[in-house]
Formats: sequence, C-alpha cells, structure tokens
Amino acid sequence: MLAQAEHDPDARARLLVPDSLMAEAVLSALDKRLSRLPSPDIARASLETGGLIIVYNTKEEAIKIANMIAPEHLELHVPSSGDWIPFLKNYGSLFIGLSSAEVLGDYSAGLNHVLPTSTSSRFSGGLSVRHFLKTLTSLRCKPCDTYTRALKAAETIALAEGLKAHAESAVIRLTDPVTGDSK
Repeated sequence: MLAQAEHDPDARARLLVPDSLMAEAVLSALDKRLSRLPSPDIARASLETGGLIIVYNTKEEAIKIANMIAPEHLELHVPSSGDWIPFLKNYGSLFIGLSSAEVLGDYSAGLNHVLPTSTSSRFSGGLSVRHFLKTLTSLRCKPCDTYTRALKAAETIALAEGLKAHAESAVIRLTDPVTGDSK
C-alpha cells in the first residue's frame, strides 16, 4: 500500500482482507513503516484521503469488489490463487503470489507499466504493440439465404433506431435492381 501511496497524494491504495484482525495488523504495519519513509507526507496524504482496507466475507465478494475497483495493479496473495484468477477481469496487471511484487512490474520484470488507471481497466488493458498497429476491416458478401437474413435483421435494427435511410439501404439490396422485384 505504501509503494502505491508514495506516488502521489491522489493515489488510491486499496487492500481487501478476509478478517478484521488482518486489517488491524496492516494498519499497525503501515503506521510503523510510514514513519520510516524519507518523506512520508505524500504517502500519508494518499492513505488518509484515498487509502482503504476492506474486510470481505467471501471469495466471491472479494472478486466482485476487486473487479469494481478495477485497479491499475492487482496483487493476489491467497491460497489457491488459481481458483481466483479466472474471475478477476478488471485490472491493468495481475501479480500472483507473495513473490510477485508489483515493484518488479514497475522496474525489472519486463511487464508493461503503461496501464489503465481510474477504473478504466473495466474496458481497456495495458499499452501493447497492438496500439501501434492500424486495424483494417472489410466485408464482402454474396447473395444467399444468410445474406437475405442479415439484410432483414439490419432493416429491423435500423427501424428500431429510427434510421429510415439505413433500413432502406438494406431493403434496396433485397430487390432486383432491374425489375424492382423482391429477391
């Protein structure tokens, strides 16, 4: 928590623990370690305004909270972490187990450190080579039964959205361009 809190007074260090005894032990350890920092003011301000220790009741509740917080970094220190990982969906980088400290991701393990902040990991991941590639999409259709069904679905959706010209663009493709008869 201190490693995150020392970044900025606005940093948000959060911890989920299974019981209040652990929460109290962490609070005590934070207090002791905070006083040993060369400039504790930033970390103290961060912990006072945005630090949070949450006591959860079940694994499912902890996972739900973690996904809601959608942290930039998520350290997972639980027995049987494999039972948790498939359900954790919203984080920038996941650090699994006590030995996998987030500081390694910051400085020496080679993980990307350009990560989504402010809950944006709900819809985005970390910066990757894919962000520097241009994605081109294309569509090529041939008249057939599934093509006709796709046009009719597009017409229905366009009308539901109130976009008449879109619907007509689909309908016109359902008719013979010479005779105007339905295909």
